Amino acid sequence: ALAKARAWIADVDEIQNGDHYPCLDDLEGLVAVGRDLPVGLEELRQLELQVLTAHSWREKASKTFLKKNSCYTLLEIVAFKEGEQKEKEGILQLRRTNSAKPSPLALLTTASSTASICVCGQVPAGVGALQCDLCQDWFHGRCVTVPRLLSSQRSSLPSSPLLAWWEWDTKFLCPLCMRSRRPRLETILALLVALQRLPVRLPEGEALQCLTERAISWQGRARQVLASEEVTALLGRLAELRQRLQAESKPEESLAY
Repeated sequence: ALAKARAWIADVDEIQNGDHYPCLDDLEGLVAVGRDLPVGLEELRQLELQVLTAHSWREKASKTFLKKNSCYTLLEIVAFKEGEQKEKEGILQLRRTNSAKPSPLALLTTASSTASICVCGQVPAGVGALQCDLCQDWFHGRCVTVPRLLSSQRSSLPSSPLLAWWEWDTKFLCPLCMRSRRPRLETILALLVALQRLPVRLPEGEALQCLTERAISWQGRARQVLASEEVTALLGRLAELRQRLQAESKPEESLAY
């Protein structure tokens, strides 16, 4: 037993004194072996604490990214997608297929065998349907989570028609396209700060670092484009159009009352 304990301690020293932090899987393997030894070891308690801290970080990251009852793992959500070009081609093909489907308003008067199917299993028809901005498929507004509204007054009207784009804070993504909670960048950076304190390497942590670097790089390019004269002029014209459309809609709402 003492010989096994000394060999185990030697393995711990080797993995802890390496050039890089040990991987979580390696630490879990050492902990499993150490628990079977009939000897009380201080190194075992230290490893158990490191493993527990790593699991706590991963659980917090999972709650940050994963939706309730999600079928995806944290690594599947944050990892750089394999075959990204293939996925883009698949999305484009799906958009073409869904764009060819009749709109819910058209289904009120015409039956179609190629109609969209909502997550509830029924065909969305009528004014209350929403179209996913990514895959272009249609869904019942009551069956999916709609974008956060800028105008709470308009949303309080139960009989109001489908909201226009200027009343939405973000574009609508269906549950099939929006696979995670999409946390804010500040929240992700806080997770990375906590990750740096861990003396353990996690595949989810390394994938999250790569994801954050991509997000920050995209953010920088987007800001550069938005700061260009052409885009600034277009945004100004859109703001004027928004004000004009809102001004035109107010008299109609007054007449409705």
